[in-house]
Parts: sequence; C-alpha cells; structure tokens
Amino acid sequence: MVKAAGTGEEALRVTGSECFDVIVVDPFAPGMGGAALLEDLRSGGGDAELVVLSGDATAADVNRAFSSGTFAVLKKPCRPARLLGVVERAAELVRLRLENDTLRRRVPAGVPWHGIVGESPAIVTVRAHVERCAATHGPVLIKGEHGTEKEAVARAIWASGARSSRPLLTLRTAGRPPGLLADELFGHDQGAFDGATSDSRGLLEGAHGATVFVEEIGRLDLTTQTALLRVIEQGELRRIGAAQLRRVDVRVIAATDRLLERETREGRFSEDLFYRLGPTAIVVPPLRDRLGDVPLLVECCLKALHTTDDPVKEMSPDAMSALREYPWPGNTRELAGVVECAVMRSKGPVVAAGEIRPLLTTPGSVPETVTLEELERRHVAHVLRQTEGNKSEAARLLDIGRRKLYHLMKRLGLEG
Repeated sequence: MVKAAGTGEEALRVTGSECFDVIVVDPFAPGMGGAALLEDLRSGGGDAELVVLSGDATAADVNRAFSSGTFAVLKKPCRPARLLGVVERAAELVRLRLENDTLRRRVPAGVPWHGIVGESPAIVTVRAHVERCAATHGPVLIKGEHGTEKEAVARAIWASGARSSRPLLTLRTAGRPPGLLADELFGHDQGAFDGATSDSRGLLEGAHGATVFVEEIGRLDLTTQTALLRVIEQGELRRIGAAQLRRVDVRVIAATDRLLERETREGRFSEDLFYRLGPTAIVVPPLRDRLGDVPLLVECCLKALHTTDDPVKEMSPDAMSALREYPWPGNTRELAGVVECAVMRSKGPVVAAGEIRPLLTTPGSVPETVTLEELERRHVAHVLRQTEGNKSEAARLLDIGRRKLYHLMKRLGLEG
C-alpha cells in the first residue's frame, strides 16, 4: 500500500491513522516542515523507517538526520531505481526487526537452538557448538550443503547470545553483483560512483552493536572479503569512496555451501579471512546423514502449516516410511517443500503414501505417471527452493527473463 500526502500536516494525519513500513519525506515540503516534522513522524510513525528526500538539505541537515536515526538521506533529483532500492532496504530492515521480535517471543527461555530440530548425534554436536559460540563475541562460520539449516544455526547463536536484544540483520547474496554487495555492506560517500548523489551508510554501519548474518560469504569478491576482515579484526570500515575509517561494533556470522579450502587454494577466497573464520566453523550435516530426524522435522512442518481449527494433519506410516527412505538431495528445505505440497493436495486428515511418492522423484528418474506440466512445476519449485525464493537468481538458473518467470509461476500455481 502506498499513500501520498501534499503537506506536513497531511502526512502526520495519514501516518497517525495507518501503519507504514517506510515513510519517504521532504522536510521542506509545504506547511509544517523541518526538524519538527521529522520528530513528529518518528514519534508517531510506529516502527516505520524514515527516508529523507530533499533538494535543499545541507551537510548539517544530513548529519542531524543520520544522528537521529533516519535510515537514509537522498538528494533531489534522485533516480527512481535508487529511491526504490533504498526503500526496499528500509522495508527489509523493518521486516527483520518484526521477525526478530516474534522470534524472541516464541523461543522459550534457556533454549539456545531455536529452529534446529532433531535428536541425532550429528545434531547434538551442532547444538553443543552453538552453545559454545553463543557464549563468545567472535565471528562464526557455518558450513553445510545447500538447503541445510545454516540460517537456523545462525539464529540460534544470536538468540542465545549477549546481542539478542539487538537485531539479527541478514545479507542475501544470491543473484547480486559484487559491487552491489559491497555497497550494501559498507555504504558509500557522495560521488563515489555514478548515481551516488548522497552519503549512504551500509548494513554493517547500521548494525552497530548488533549481529550480521552473511548467507553465502563465498559470493563476496576478494576486495570485499578483505574489507570484511578489517571489520572483524579491527572494528573498522571504510565506505566506498571515503577516506575516513569508521568504528563499528558488529558480530559477523557467515555461512557457506562451498568448499572454502579449495576456493582459498585456487585464489577465489581470502586466505586471511579463511584462517580467521576456519577455527570457529560449525558443520551442519546433510539430511541423508540423519534420516532418523525426519519424523520430528515432518511434525514441525505439519504444525507450521496448520492455520485452521481443524486437527493438524498427520502422515500415514507408509508415507512416513517413504520420507525416511528418500536421500533428500535438497535437504531440509526440500523436505519442507514436499510436506507443504502434500498437505495442500491431501483432502483428508491423513496424508497417504500415494500423495507423497510422486513428489519424491530422484533426479534422473521420471515416473510414467508424471505429466510434462508436473515435471516443469517440480523443476521450477526446486530452483526456487534452491535460491531461497530469490526470483532474479532463479530466472538466471532457468535461463529465462524475470518477467517470464513470474508468468511461469502463475501458470504452474507457484505464486507467493
């Protein structure tokens, strides 16, 4: 929902009666303006992030806006793509803040591994490592195949650590060029590159005192890796195009599904950063190595999908046996997708084996009963799970345009 206001007074009326994630404001708009308008919007705008867009802002105005918690200050004229990008980042920060608040309310006191489900020896070992890492303040590397519970491990470390009162902010790296990732992490000064019409602080600077999770650290280029190492070791960062170093206090938790040892040997990953992160590595096992945890994982999925007053659906014994015998190349993310699809298709309170087995096609084998459309749906769904819902990355892997992907998802019933 987007609403416009022509004056400062109208903006206060709109934001006072409805909730918004991001408020874009020109403090020199007609009517009430300046510092008074910004202050009233902060106090009455709920959890909204403020983005200042003005053609009259001085350097003092910019510094004052940042010091009082404004998310970004943009100078007119501003390219629409630039404004949209800033608004999307601000909305993501609000979403993460609400998600973190919900997580803290749900996690029982004293439970340091929220979201890590299982009782296998491999998961017990992961939990022990989580507990040790949560008691420290240093960086952590989480290793595991695509689709394992690496982000859940990061959340468990954060939720049980000393920084749990501050947000856990996530850098999604899939499908983003290295230059954009560096800008998102470190920010930039005005004039650093074409289109940099104002100063912008990055994720790390905005996360002072908090924790940042880098979902796939292997996608960062070597220059960005070196800059991140400075943040970890010295607590300093330099915005793109800036001469001044800035002090930051951020805990970095990184994840990877790559073999960083090989990446380091072949010169694609910083040796210094690898040696800094390596000793703290937590290895998340693939699901095929802990199939005994499948019933517990399925139970959690069924409860999470339950949204009505009807009883939670169950798996028949034969359906559960089929799930336990499958090798799960996509790990827990694939399991969650299969269970969700089976529940949507099942008409009764119990999911039968016949509703599960068609969803468990091992790559390279196609049952005769599978239609071409169903095979296409499964492939697109698998790629979307693989990219964690990132449409740009999924379109790239499928070798189609983003718009065509949206049409394909709509036709195959994969919207949302």
